[in-house]
Amino acid sequence: MNELSYIWEKRHLTSDRELQERSDIGAEADRDEISADEMFRKYGKMVKQTGPEVRAEWRGTVRVNWEVIDIVKELRQKGYRVVMFSNATSSILRDYMASFGILDEFDRVFISSEMKLIKPEPESFKYVLSEMGVRAKNATMIDDRERNIVAAEAMGMNCILFTDAPTLREKLVEAGYLQKEALV
Repeated sequence: MNELSYIWEKRHLTSDRELQERSDIGAEADRDEISADEMFRKYGKMVKQTGPEVRAEWRGTVRVNWEVIDIVKELRQKGYRVVMFSNATSSILRDYMASFGILDEFDRVFISSEMKLIKPEPESFKYVLSEMGVRAKNATMIDDRERNIVAAEAMGMNCILFTDAPTLREKLVEAGYLQKEALV
């Protein structure tokens, strides 16, 4: 799926102060300190909309990157365990994933609001690694945020900065996870 806040931010927020306020509100929800309804209410107040209007706009922007889902399927077929770890509000993310039928594409889904921990906090990575029974050096994290990559690398994880699905596939081939002939 896409990064919902990026799309909404680009439409409504212009100043660094507004972007920081959105980030702070999002972090509260991602840690389950406020509900999704409260998060949308606060966002709505920022842009003179109601919470339900913001929620509906977000819902309208949700798209699944099916190329990435194909890569996830391919990795799982090769015997790799693939988990999702997202800084998100559980009720929102699980609803979106279920509506697109992709919840079962992952071996496990970790959501920050359920864990009360967010990336790039080291404890969040330690929690996921512990739950999966994996050492950092044996895990590869793919993320679209440089700060999360830096934090995971500091813990000894292998990392790939996500930019787009074709580049991800190339990097996974280079790392030996996928075979070159699988490229289309």
